[in-house]
Amino acid sequence: MKLEIIKIDKIDRTDDLFYVNHYIPPIFNWIPANLPFNPIWVQEIKDGFRIIDGFNIIKTIAKTNNSMVEIPSMVFSNNISPLELLKMRIQKRISENNLPLISLSQIIARFGKNFNLDDQCFFEMYKSYGLENPKNAHKILQKALFSINIIKKFTSLYHLKFKELSYLAQLESDELKLLATILNGLCLSGNKLNKIIKLLDEIKRGQGKTMNDIFYYDKGTWENNDSSPGVKYKRISNHLSRIRYPKITQYQKRWNELTKKLNLGEIKIVDDPTFEMDALTLVLKINNIESAREQAKILNMLSYDENFSNLFEQI
Repeated sequence: MKLEIIKIDKIDRTDDLFYVNHYIPPIFNWIPANLPFNPIWVQEIKDGFRIIDGFNIIKTIAKTNNSMVEIPSMVFSNNISPLELLKMRIQKRISENNLPLISLSQIIARFGKNFNLDDQCFFEMYKSYGLENPKNAHKILQKALFSINIIKKFTSLYHLKFKELSYLAQLESDELKLLATILNGLCLSGNKLNKIIKLLDEIKRGQGKTMNDIFYYDKGTWENNDSSPGVKYKRISNHLSRIRYPKITQYQKRWNELTKKLNLGEIKIVDDPTFEMDALTLVLKINNIESAREQAKILNMLSYDENFSNLFEQI
């Protein structure tokens, strides 16, 4: 490997063997002054070079800077195997925290097919990514790839973690398609997707319900696109919570009914979403002695209010 300035027109832009999607948009990679410190990677081939790392930089140059004819590059000799180059490319992206897990799965599948490689060849890459059981991870992630076109309908595909992909991969095809129909267009990831997955998993395992049982309403209810994504997500999340926590749902409904009937003034009652606390928490905001006296009167009246008394039955 050596640092060289090479002609851009000697680079084969059609060879995408090493291409992977990553987190950072191409524009952030395209800072000409930084190229000597972060050169692209290429390999010598007959009559030119193959890109190993830096696809988006080359694409961006072609679109925005046609006058640029040369580029700093780390050049690898043609006697290094594609698998060894892949390992180095993967390690580079992992160290930069710039490699989605699904992208790793995609390029591993591509190499396995193109070079007829044994699964064992890729386990080291999964370990580098932090997956403790590479054999199991490989099996799960390759299965997830078969459903990638369905999964991307409702998720931010390149931000999915192993736990999320693992759950989605184990769903039957008809279950995953139904879930995609329900969540279509929400582009879920992170805490929101994890909440939905956790609720679904607990309902299925704890109550033995199928996906059809869970979303038993007419499908048009869930496919309604009139609502904003935020409203639609909240409606689905609340529906799952009611099934998963029926007692808490009943408590919350009764709690809301009682608190609406109270004359609290500036006093606030702190909700306990799990109803596990054994006392009510009241918050008083006192600006002066007059407001202190006023809130003292309200507290005194609350002590004789039947609705306030009934709140203690909820804790």
